[in-house]
Amino acid sequence: MAKVIMLNSMAGYVAPVRPLGAHLMASHIDKYYSTIVIDFCSDIATDDLVKIIEQHLEPDSMCIGVSTTFWQSEFKDHEINENEPAWVVKLRNHATAASWNLPWVLGGPNSAGVFASTWDATFGGYSEQAFLEYLHKKAGKDVPACDFDIHNDVVEYKALHIKPWESLGLETARGCSFKCKFCAFPLVGKRKGTYIREADSIYTEMLQNYERYGTTKYYIVDDTFNETPEKIDNFCDAAEKLPFELEWSCFLRLDLVARFRGSLERMVDNGLRSAFFGIESFDPKASAAVGKAFSGKEGKQTLEWVHKNFDGRFNYQMGLIAGLPGETESSWRETQKWCMDNNVPSWYWQTLNFKPEQLYRSEFDINAHKYGYTLFRNSNGHTRWKAAWTTSARAEEVCAEMNAEGLERQMLSHSWLFDASNVEGAVIKDLMKTRMVDIHRNPRLIRKSSQIRRYVADCLKAE
Repeated sequence: MAKVIMLNSMAGYVAPVRPLGAHLMASHIDKYYSTIVIDFCSDIATDDLVKIIEQHLEPDSMCIGVSTTFWQSEFKDHEINENEPAWVVKLRNHATAASWNLPWVLGGPNSAGVFASTWDATFGGYSEQAFLEYLHKKAGKDVPACDFDIHNDVVEYKALHIKPWESLGLETARGCSFKCKFCAFPLVGKRKGTYIREADSIYTEMLQNYERYGTTKYYIVDDTFNETPEKIDNFCDAAEKLPFELEWSCFLRLDLVARFRGSLERMVDNGLRSAFFGIESFDPKASAAVGKAFSGKEGKQTLEWVHKNFDGRFNYQMGLIAGLPGETESSWRETQKWCMDNNVPSWYWQTLNFKPEQLYRSEFDINAHKYGYTLFRNSNGHTRWKAAWTTSARAEEVCAEMNAEGLERQMLSHSWLFDASNVEGAVIKDLMKTRMVDIHRNPRLIRKSSQIRRYVADCLKAE
């Protein structure tokens, strides 16, 4: 039974994944109001999802919360539109018919868009205190001062049936001290060394999850894990004290890997198996224009060094953006050829996106015209753009072509690697030798459907 029920999902992935945001919120709210998170909602039949929710409803339940963080994965063109995901529509229709009479609350980065008017309350971004204030007011209680502490709080999962082979999310810091012009995340440009968790709280959380669930694998969600050498050392110190072999992935900045080369060695020694490098572009002018001049100057040489020194122990995925200021299609294709010729483990192209309607906006969102972009709405109401060097439509076509071309060569890495490991008996080091295309062509390797059925069956067992 729970006062607050939170619904969480990530559609379209090869394996069941529990996005972290809802669990961060639930851990904080549960200090005051009993909270439960139901995961994998987009993959659960409505009738079953209703039964699971009704197991946890109580006469004085306060609300049902829904996370929007990965709603874009539920639409074919990865654009949030006026239609909520089908599972949400069906569930809310049932709630109305069944007279649940509970407020529906929307949270996450997509909650500030076209959905706001149809929900009882919406919360975007980091909202631990705002959501708690909402609940206190509903309960007729005085609103306390903010007691959320990023430095020392230990996240306690309020989830159902976590299995020992699952990878769980881990937040060791918030924000990013850099401010790339396309980035629309909160706390970008923060003061260096701030919003970072203490090593003791991270150690306690990982040990606690191991003792409760058998968890040994994590995907770290920090915008820039290697923002300072001190942060890396603190994490590795904690990892070395754990009574199990830790395996993890994270987001790294390549320029900081080059500046502090010993730090990558220490991270790999302490379980780093894969990382994501936001390269964006090797073009000197385009990379400089977005705030990543290093990629255009020394990016290729540094990646060659990584490959030479860590091949077999660590792999990575590169993120590349088509449509950055002044970079033409011929430059994209040159980068594609370099990736293929140099056996880059994994890379992914995406089109530069503008989302001026979102709660958090990038420099490009705010001043698109200044950088040579003209924004317009297509027939579906989605933001598109054109510039002297290309258009969003052409960039999307070429990205799809190059991603398909690269799929045959690419290995499981970063989030795909750890998602694919969410299977009983899976071994990360073996999966690092597996091609992405093998997973796409043979989804039975992951057994997602059977895992969802098992989760539902576990949830519906009499408690």
